Amino acid sequence: RGLFPYVVKLYARFLYLFHRRLQNELNRARRVRLLEWSRQGWTYHCKGIWWTPPGEQDPMVVSVGSSNYGVRSSERDVEMQLLVVSQDPVLRRAFGQEAEGINHRCRELT
Repeated sequence: RGLFPYVVKLYARFLYLFHRRLQNELNRARRVRLLEWSRQGWTYHCKGIWWTPPGEQDPMVVSVGSSNYGVRSSERDVEMQLLVVSQDPVLRRAFGQEAEGINHRCRELT
């Protein structure tokens, strides 16, 4: 099983180190929010980027698809990711509602 049992803890550690580097070295931690989703008795796996321009309410840029680019995705599965950029207010509102639906069970990591 190798490192498999430790994947979540390793991922959390790398995320912590990334955020700390943003804070300490680049002074940009306020511009990046790291959230953790939680619901008793559930597991959930989601990775995504929703970018909202400063002063606006709904995302303009959203990543769609899988960001898994390891051996499994290149040799066993077909994986792809798109970056959707839109100025359409209806689509942007839908992006915002999607993010709100996920975020309402999240807590911000510090």
